[in-house]
Amino acid sequence: MREIILAPSFDEEFLFVLDYVEEHFGELIADQLEEYFKRTAHLLAQSPMIGKQEHGYPTELYGFVFGPSWIFYRFTDDKITFLHIRDGRMDKDGQSSSDVSQWLH
Repeated sequence: MREIILAPSFDEEFLFVLDYVEEHFGELIADQLEEYFKRTAHLLAQSPMIGKQEHGYPTELYGFVFGPSWIFYRFTDDKITFLHIRDGRMDKDGQSSSDVSQWLH
């Protein structure tokens, strides 16, 4: 199975989401959300191509729906790297190529 890596950008964004969920819905729900992500990350590490590349964002990264958001990742034979969480309700067409290029780091 591929090694699962959380990019610093992803880690920061995911902690923000978990803090928000805990504040508004409680610690139990935040813990359940974190466990759901862990299960999903392991599934994607085994079969990363089940993610989508046709998600409406101007990037070639793979993504999957995570609540109202999309989680973006890239992978090789050895590892899968989770890069960003983006609110699925945001203006996808309004993303500039410079916004998207920073996702690749």
